[in-house]
Amino acid sequence: QTSLPTRREVVELQRDLSTLNVLGHLLSRTRKRDVHEARPVRRSQVVRTAPTQVEEQFYKLVTRVCRDMYRLVTPNTMTGFLTIMPQRQMASCMVAMVESLQERLGRKSVETGEVSDFVAEDFESEDGDDGAPFTWSDLGDLEVWKRRLSENDTKWTSLLRVIKEVEQREPKKNKILVFSYFKRTLRYLQSRLDQEGITSLVIDGDVPSDPSNPDEDIRGQRLEKFRNDPSVRVLLSSEVGSEGLDLEFCHVIVNYDLPWNPMVVEQRIGRLDRIGQ
Repeated sequence: QTSLPTRREVVELQRDLSTLNVLGHLLSRTRKRDVHEARPVRRSQVVRTAPTQVEEQFYKLVTRVCRDMYRLVTPNTMTGFLTIMPQRQMASCMVAMVESLQERLGRKSVETGEVSDFVAEDFESEDGDDGAPFTWSDLGDLEVWKRRLSENDTKWTSLLRVIKEVEQREPKKNKILVFSYFKRTLRYLQSRLDQEGITSLVIDGDVPSDPSNPDEDIRGQRLEKFRNDPSVRVLLSSEVGSEGLDLEFCHVIVNYDLPWNPMVVEQRIGRLDRIGQ
């Protein structure tokens, strides 16, 4: 009868098997079941916000435009998919969505590089006034909407409350990582944080990252500043910061908007809770 292998023998066998992989000397793979050390406890909290009357009215108007645009496009095309982008941005930040719309209507073409703002086309009706679809021009004065929505921004108010609660609970360990899919949302949040006297930094696709050239690695410089400068309390990040970064010195993460894929949420959390590393 063959005896069971000891723990040491199992580890040595796993090590020998890893050498069979040509990338074994470059990559290290750690599984949860192999980690026996005490792990941080994740405490998740959903911060629910009830929209104000202004926000609800604007949401319904934009939704009506998106529905009418979708009815005018060819089914099962990429254009049909893009008609929902205004709603996605609106769910992230209504003020940023208005800024995107102002820029969209102020030029003839739309850059379709990194998806940071909606790029849906306007679709005009040729059916006359009766039964004509609702278009962006029917929203009225966008500058007025921007001001009213900024004054009634419930999501921003909730984020500010979370930041102040963390500061009060842990004044010496108050680093906060905030994720958003949209770059314009990040810029808006940074502006509002500045108004409150809260120093923040932004990393996204527009921030250069060239590890071979220290003068160009602005993203790395901002991460180091976030790590070492006590005055910098908040790091605002797009999806570029959801992979490959080690931010274990920070232990509070805010998903300002949620991605469709739950694995992306896990990747975001992995910046703070890196198992076995």
